[in-house]
Amino acid sequence: MHSRIAAVLDLVIHLVRGHADGRRRVAEICMMTRRPSGLVEAEPALTFTSDGRVTSGPGLPALVARAPDVPLPPWTRQGWLKRAC
Repeated sequence: MHSRIAAVLDLVIHLVRGHADGRRRVAEICMMTRRPSGLVEAEPALTFTSDGRVTSGPGLPALVARAPDVPLPPWTRQGWLKRAC
């Protein structure tokens, strides 16, 4: 099953429903990463909080490499990301 997942999916968009208003929002964008064990895991690239903050995760360099033309917030192109890509 993990081989199929790795062959078909590049990323997963995690949606959640808000408790107060019931509206859906994006909570995370995760990259699918194969581990040395052969298992595939969802590695967070960007996490979006309910109050609008965005944090980067260990999967961000893979997201940027996979979709280089997708506009990202300016802070994602600074600091460690330039070194990681």
